[in-house]
Amino acid sequence: MSQDVANNLKCSAYARGLADGMTWTSAEFGGNCSSFFIDSAVTNRQLVEVGIAYMRSHVANQHDAAALLTDAFSKAWSCRDHNPTQLLN
Repeated sequence: MSQDVANNLKCSAYARGLADGMTWTSAEFGGNCSSFFIDSAVTNRQLVEVGIAYMRSHVANQHDAAALLTDAFSKAWSCRDHNPTQLLN
């Protein structure tokens, strides 16, 4: 496996893990959307592309990847139109 493929897999797994974790945590603990709602139609590639674009425009804060991704996903997939409790049914 090339280094590029390995890095792409790492980015994808990190972004999907954060997205799924935040979405499911919101649904499990009170049903209020905390920051964003990402449904299953959003691909790993889209998550990574949104995250990379946001990180490139916020270079000074790249040491805090989770916070930057949370901000990026909040802007790209606002939860105002979603009810995360529907995931639990």
